[in-house]
Order: sequence, then structure tokens, then C-alpha cells
Amino acid sequence: MSIYEKKVILILFIVLILYSNVSAQDNLNNSFIEEQMDLTNNIQIDNLLKELMDENEIYFEGNTKDMILKLIKGEKIIEGKSVGKSIGKIFLKELSFSLNLLSKVLIITIISAILTNLQNTLKNHP
Repeated sequence: MSIYEKKVILILFIVLILYSNVSAQDNLNNSFIEEQMDLTNNIQIDNLLKELMDENEIYFEGNTKDMILKLIKGEKIIEGKSVGKSIGKIFLKELSFSLNLLSKVLIITIISAILTNLQNTLKNHP
């Protein structure tokens, strides 16, 4: 194949891709969405979301299936401000936990150093 033929094929391919007519269904069929939701294991998803919400003090109204259906249909919009606030709470909670743990380790290390120093001092004095 010559370079000219390759260029022609490439141009035809690009033209076909750019001007092809693609149609999509604008609104999803409710029964199809509900059928797919029924096929999933909602009990595990419910338990996981409840655990996450309890841990991070996030509250959603309704059950998981209704919430997911509303999100897919665009009826419920997740606000960036509430997501940012929730992430901030989670970050501060984890930071607080880490600092608490670090302080406990530091206290144990100081007590261990004091006891080791005291032991060495008492060993040296007869």
C-alpha cells in the first residue's frame, strides 16, 4: 500500500468517525434500573453504607436503593460543600486519633526511658 492510499484511508476513517450519527436513549427505563438493582446484593451494600455512615456521622434519608435510584436519575444532587465537610470531619477525626495514639506511644517511651535510667542507676550503686 502506498503512502497516498494510507492517507486516503486515514482521512476516510476520520471523516466516518467524526460524522457518524450516534443516538442514545435520553432517559433510562425505570424498570431496567430497578431490575439491575434487584440483581445486586443490596443487603451487603446497606450494611456497608450503614457502617460507614455510623463511623463518620453522615446521614442519608431513605434506604440505599432509593438513594442510588435518585442519584442515577439525577433527582438527588450531591453537593460539593457537604462532601467537603464530610471529608474534613473524617480527616480531623483520623488526625485526632493519630495524635492520641502518638501521645500514648510517647508517654510509654518516656516512662520506659525513666525506668531504664533508674535501673541502671540502682545497678551501679551497691
